[in-house]
Parts: sequence; structure tokens; C-alpha cells
Amino acid sequence: MNRILHTMVLSATILLTISCNKQKLVPGINQEPESEMTTRSQKVAGLIADFKYAMDNRLKSGGSISLDSAIWNMEAGLNYDYADPDSASAFFITRASSYILDVDAGQYASLLDVATVYDQMEDTLLIQFQQLVNTVKIIVMCDVALDSTDAGYAYLTLTNGFGLDLASQYEPFDEDDDWIWGDIFEIFGYPPPGKCDSTEYGVSDGSNELSKRLNNPYLQTGEQYFFTDIETFEVNFYNCVYYEPPQLPRVFSVYQNGDFCMDNDTLTFYLEAADWIIYDYNDPSNDIGGIFLADGEGARPFGKDFISIQIEDEFSLNDITYFHNYLISYGLKNQVPPSN
Repeated sequence: MNRILHTMVLSATILLTISCNKQKLVPGINQEPESEMTTRSQKVAGLIADFKYAMDNRLKSGGSISLDSAIWNMEAGLNYDYADPDSASAFFITRASSYILDVDAGQYASLLDVATVYDQMEDTLLIQFQQLVNTVKIIVMCDVALDSTDAGYAYLTLTNGFGLDLASQYEPFDEDDDWIWGDIFEIFGYPPPGKCDSTEYGVSDGSNELSKRLNNPYLQTGEQYFFTDIETFEVNFYNCVYYEPPQLPRVFSVYQNGDFCMDNDTLTFYLEAADWIIYDYNDPSNDIGGIFLADGEGARPFGKDFISIQIEDEFSLNDITYFHNYLISYGLKNQVPPSN
């Protein structure tokens, strides 16, 4: 596998809203046997190899490919070439770009046109990576999504996710870990507000401290793998309520206070709650008319593994509430075949 960059890459994001209902693990349903994973990984690697061969021989081969297959293969190809999931990072950001692919009435595209768009996506990925000024930078996500089709054109969006800076050791919060919750203007380049005692300004804040820990994997096995079929779920206090004592939302929110201090106990509570949300399985049967029950379930889809979490600092004008918004990505893990 060609690892041009120090990266971990995934594909195919679907943004969904999830509740927080507790789900017990069911052997044989929630987890995939290693032998099945190996078989599927070999099949996926073969499909990627066929696609890359067609791209390399685009002028000779001619032919066409369905739009769905083109999107899947472009995602998987980027993932396979740039994935390095043994790396962890403290922060996560995304960059999006748009593309247009010619398609016929049957939703097929020529291999030549697909190869051209794929090359453009790869160039965009490399340019965005090179523009990051951080000393430690990792490609975490490459997501190709279909926005719409119209009059012979397919409109695609490539969302690249990057991990920045070294992660912590998923350590507990210390007694002096009292941080301002976040800053809704940080997305525009404002520095993080720092600790509650006015120190560490520009260094970190409550949401960043949670992100550091949550993006650091539990266990780094050293095996090589990459991700496909990624889903990203949105979780915040609107759809994730914890009804047991102390009856707090499992995702941070505060009414009418932009400088709220999250002391170490509060941060510990939300760290444990986020861990539950990330790793516990979601039961789609609890979906009633598009509304998810809020009784302790996590966001994790069956058969998929956690990739990364982005924590956004948000403000709701309707509720006059400041809150954290979680964007949690999962995918199918595929083993990288050993090199010959």
C-alpha cells in the first residue's frame, strides 16, 4: 500500500441525527468475525485494484461505470492510498470542495471522465494537506458524496478531514483542569479561551480538551487497515438526554452564558458520556417516525468502528443556549493485504 502521507482515511459520509439510547452488545450481530473481515477486505482490495487499473488505462479501456460505483470507488481509492489508522490526533477539521461529473440518462459516466474528476480530488487533497501549517497533520477522512443530478450532470462534494497536533493519552482530567467551555467564533480563527483562571488563553478550552481525549484510540494494535462506507452522526443536547441522576444532557449545553466554566468534574462527566455515545451501539428499531428515543443509547451503527469525532462550539438563538455539537464518524474496517 502506497502511504504517500501520514494519514488515516475513510469514505462516504451520511450526516444523521442520533439519540442516546443504551443498547446491549449482541454477539454475532454487533461484531464481525475476523475471518469474515479478512474475506471482505480482500474483496474490497480487489475492487480497488480493478478500479485503479481502469483509471491508469483510461484511454485504452474506454467504457463506462455507474454513478454509484464511481462514487464508491473514488472514495475507496483515496482511502486505500492514504490511510494510516495507527495515528491519533488532538483536533479534527474538515475542508469541502465541489465537482461536476458528466452522466448519461442511465446514470453512467465514462471511465475517462471519472478518472479526470478522481485526479482533481486527489490534487485537492494534497494541496489542502500541504497548506496546513501544523507540525503534526494527518489525513483522517476523504468523503465523496452525491449532492444532486441534473440535465446530464452529477454534482459531487469531497470532504477531507484532517487531524492536527499530537493527541493526549486519554488521561483523566486533573484537579486544575477547569476550562472555559469553548468559543463559537473559534471556527473563524479566534483563539480558544483557555482556562477558567484566565491562563492558557489561545492554547485550549473545554471542547478541545474533550476532543483530545476522544480522538486518541483506546488501543493501537499496529495492524494496517483502512475504512469504507462511512457514516457521520450528529449528536447534541437536543437529541441526547440522560434521564438518570443527575439528569443532565450527555452532551454539554448551558443557558445564556458564553463564558461558562467546565471544572474537572464536569469535564469528566462529559468525557464519560461521550465515550458511551461513541462506542455504544444504536438500535434503529427505536426510531419512531424519525424521532429517536433518548434513554441511553449510543450513536454507533452495527458492524462499524469509530474513526473520529469533531466537536463544534455552537449557539442556538431560539434557546439562547451555548452547546457542543458532536460529529462522530464510523466505518467498515478493511485490512490492508500484505505486500508481496
